[in-house]
Amino acid sequence: MLTRIVILIALLTPLRAIVGGDDGYILTVAKARALVRELSAECEKATYKPRLPYRETFEKAMRGDVKALYTVFTDENYHSGDNEGWISTAWPLMYVVGDKRFAAFLQTVDERTQRDIFKTVLCCYPPELKKGYFEGKFPRVAAIYKRLHPPNASN
Repeated sequence: MLTRIVILIALLTPLRAIVGGDDGYILTVAKARALVRELSAECEKATYKPRLPYRETFEKAMRGDVKALYTVFTDENYHSGDNEGWISTAWPLMYVVGDKRFAAFLQTVDERTQRDIFKTVLCCYPPELKKGYFEGKFPRVAAIYKRLHPPNASN
């Protein structure tokens, strides 16, 4: 019995650190790429989705291809069926693409689409806005975000 408890604690400790930590938005490019590829594989395996070039499109998107990025952000077929998978993949996708290329992509779409993309990308990662990580890691993208979301005069 004691062995089971020790094993359970050992299994739950890393999970507790992930859930309890507030820096889960800080990734390596390799980890971010792996998260995006997981969603790509999930889309390919989904029998209820049309047969589309999911893997190829996500790979192009990770290289900053504007058309592929537009497709994965606007075509719901490229989102996971549970929505959480897609929302938690958008930040890693931006992470892989990088500040310069992601900002260039954002400048190709209208403001409404930019706002929708930011809602998705920043949905699960609010601390990076408060702690300055977003502005530091993605200064060009953050400038676009600030233009769309100017601070209140009362702040």
